[in-house]
Amino acid sequence: MIDRRTATVKSRSRTVPAETRSGRISEHKNQPGRKVFSPPYKVALCGSSHVCEVLQLLHLEELKGNIVLCGLLQAPELSKTEPVKNSQGEKLPELVSAEVSGQELDFIVVCNDEPFMLARERFIAEFKLLHFAQLLSYRHLLISGFDFTIYARMMLSPIYELDHPGHDLARPLRRFILECQFICGTGYNLELDAPRSLNEKIQYLKHNCHLPLITRCSDKYGVRGYLEEVLGKDEAARHLPGLLGVWDSAEDIDFDTLPDKFALKVTHGNAQNILCPDKTKLNVEAARAQLTRWLRPDHNHYYPGLEWCYKDIPPRILGEEYLQLGDDLPDYKFFCMNGEPKLMYVAQNRRGQGGTWMDFFDLDFNHLPFTRLYPNAPVRPQRPAHWEEMIELSRRLAAPFALVRVDFYSLPERLLIGELTFDPGNGTEYFEPVEWDFRIGELLDLSTVPSLDTSASVGK
Repeated sequence: MIDRRTATVKSRSRTVPAETRSGRISEHKNQPGRKVFSPPYKVALCGSSHVCEVLQLLHLEELKGNIVLCGLLQAPELSKTEPVKNSQGEKLPELVSAEVSGQELDFIVVCNDEPFMLARERFIAEFKLLHFAQLLSYRHLLISGFDFTIYARMMLSPIYELDHPGHDLARPLRRFILECQFICGTGYNLELDAPRSLNEKIQYLKHNCHLPLITRCSDKYGVRGYLEEVLGKDEAARHLPGLLGVWDSAEDIDFDTLPDKFALKVTHGNAQNILCPDKTKLNVEAARAQLTRWLRPDHNHYYPGLEWCYKDIPPRILGEEYLQLGDDLPDYKFFCMNGEPKLMYVAQNRRGQGGTWMDFFDLDFNHLPFTRLYPNAPVRPQRPAHWEEMIELSRRLAAPFALVRVDFYSLPERLLIGELTFDPGNGTEYFEPVEWDFRIGELLDLSTVPSLDTSASVGK
């Protein structure tokens, strides 16, 4: 049961200045056949706008001895900026290649918006970058080992790791990225080695809990097998949409054999669905092209937030029966910690005017006095049908996991399981008041989840 009394955790500002950011990039173990990134990392800066926001962060890392700012790379189309200096106040020299004193840079940080979009092709050609992820309209860009990591006001999307010898996104850099995302989302510093809040503990699990069963249950097709093992084949079938097929390629789908209504999803993604209520109105070639794009490795849902549970899911297409859920059907999501459901929320109005509403409740359906990113509904939700069944199913499905969110749709004739989610909100959705982030975090015991950095657990 959640204690609804006044919390004792002191509220933290959501505008924490960059200089108070905790944590550092630390050493990591060498992996055979892979390039070793060892602090201090050799970093160059490229940009004409938004430089100050990133430069402040780089100065902090330079003062800690984590990086060395080596110089400035300037693409031809970009306007000249005022002199850019390192943390010692020395002007950064302009470089003409991705090498410094004959040694290849470890990272290039790019700070631009529209001008860089126009210059990107020449930039790639000049510096012979090995991979280029779609820039979209993001403003801050970190190229790690000459792979792109894209920043949008210190939030990243997408990150693409080249998984071949010579290039790797090092574990310390992953930690650094989690820290950047976290402070942007929650407004306070991430204490990854001693997590206390729910959001901090989600980040700890993302960084350290890489169980194959979690990957299997994050796979939209693989989770069906887990549900059948736990619930039995017949019971699982009652709670799942009908299966129409699984394909490795969009070209393998025979649309003529599909029913008049159907849904297509990629197994390694999030909100990457084609819902077809009328096959006669479907542009088949456009659907194939969209699915083919979604099957690309860099569209794996791991990359926006380093959610490890998605990383090794084989990209496939799942066909399911079309469900007439309606735009206003509530979504019931149960947070389960150490195998037990602890609290839940009701999500409504996802496609309605004003955006999503979320209301949190304990397991007696008492409304909890906080929000997490989204506001409460104008009218408080009522206790749904199938309430006790939702709690019991959540308990059965959550048994092996430290943390999982079990999602349901409650229909008049049946209860549907939506998905199992292992990194709710990516661990970056802020609580208001923030005390509840810490109070709920107290419910999650991580003593059985050792750190991959220290081989020690963090306790409760």
